[in-house]
Amino acid sequence: MAAPGVTLALGGVAIGSVVALPIGRVLRTFVWGVSETDAITFAAVGLTLVTVAVVASLVPALRVLRLDPAVTLRQE
Repeated sequence: MAAPGVTLALGGVAIGSVVALPIGRVLRTFVWGVSETDAITFAAVGLTLVTVAVVASLVPALRVLRLDPAVTLRQE
């Protein structure tokens, strides 16, 4: 089971990829040397976003793993 942050990132990358294809034609004047349907660029951006989401979700998860459940429940 994936962390909620990673699931949201994967959904965002999927939706963003679908939306970026038609918008790429409009933005082609702003980006030089890259076609509007460059698969390597789409993959690199998606992989970067998902990697950042994994790292951002991993830090709090590792912090929670170090907690003692009995101590935490007594404090509440």
